[in-house]
Amino acid sequence: MNSQIPSVELISISKLFGSVTAVDNMSLRIEDGEFFSLLGPSGCGKTTTLRMIGGFEMPSMGEVHISGEAQGFRPAYKRPVNTVFQNYALFPHMTVYQNTAFGLEMQKVPKLEIKKRVFEALEMVRLAGMENRKPQQLSGGQQQRVALARALINQPKVLLLDEPLGALDLKLRKAMQLELKDLQGRVGITFIYVTHDQEEALTMSDRIGVMRRGRLLQVGSPEQVYETPATRFVANFIGDSNYLEGQVKERSADQATVALESGETMWAQPASELTIGEHVTLAFRPEKVHISPGDEPRPEGNAILCSVKDVVYTGSFTTYLLCTQDESEIMVRWQNEAGARQRRFDPGDGVYASWPPELTTAFLPEEDIPAGHTSSVDVIEAMEPSR
Repeated sequence: MNSQIPSVELISISKLFGSVTAVDNMSLRIEDGEFFSLLGPSGCGKTTTLRMIGGFEMPSMGEVHISGEAQGFRPAYKRPVNTVFQNYALFPHMTVYQNTAFGLEMQKVPKLEIKKRVFEALEMVRLAGMENRKPQQLSGGQQQRVALARALINQPKVLLLDEPLGALDLKLRKAMQLELKDLQGRVGITFIYVTHDQEEALTMSDRIGVMRRGRLLQVGSPEQVYETPATRFVANFIGDSNYLEGQVKERSADQATVALESGETMWAQPASELTIGEHVTLAFRPEKVHISPGDEPRPEGNAILCSVKDVVYTGSFTTYLLCTQDESEIMVRWQNEAGARQRRFDPGDGVYASWPPELTTAFLPEEDIPAGHTSSVDVIEAMEPSR
């Protein structure tokens, strides 16, 4: 991933379906050999973006470059990419071998070369010995591997994957996530993966781009997107977050001092430029919160006095629901440590909830919703070819 020329570059691309903006002035650089995921809810424009990269849709504005070359209005079959779809798109009357070889046969590749590459591709996706089976004789995971083999056999520069694991059950989907990541590492080509599953994106990706209503809100590593979300939507969409409302009282280069509506003072990392007096929302993750008895000294950092409202034990962790004095709620997720004599709290107990200021983010209200953006999620869902 050190090439100076990106594998894929989107330059101010937009896609309009009539009066509806499905993708809104998006710029993105994806490096060679990267596993990049576009993540967002249904109708956010991620599949439309993938289709513009693949040549199935043309941008209304902007340019798509692949390996430094502008694609213009070049159709899908002339681009150095292949696509794997959620429904596999296998020919039911053909064998695994025939499905895998289909693209090479259309290119008039010699039969001996086809045979060599088919068996190499099937070996790569762990389907050696199944070349004579029909799709209906395979499991869902095996059918998906055939689709992968068929896409990879053409040696594309970029592989586009449109929610390819969506039709699989949970256990198989998790197993295939690891297989896909391993496969991408072995073949070394760029994977661009579309999903609405946050855990899936976090598990497999080198970097993630989070989309909402046609806009790219944040791009970063899984850790960056999770630990330092750029907007409240990102914080809410990827994992669980707690939220407290307040007003900016002081502002330094890298920290904001915020007075909560209940009067407590908190410190946070600003997600954007903040000015004194502005109303902000503070976000912090449930697993970052520590609980201590309310009759002990107030902990350092961000801390607030609460009462325990509910306790749920789920084996690997215990979830506490706390209620502040102004009736805000704070969720706490404590990892249960094997063999440790961990302090337990019961409903009604008075406790301090505390968490590090450096793991607290301050957002402006609704900063992730573009001004003047009139298209609705429902309209975009109806206009997009698929999501």
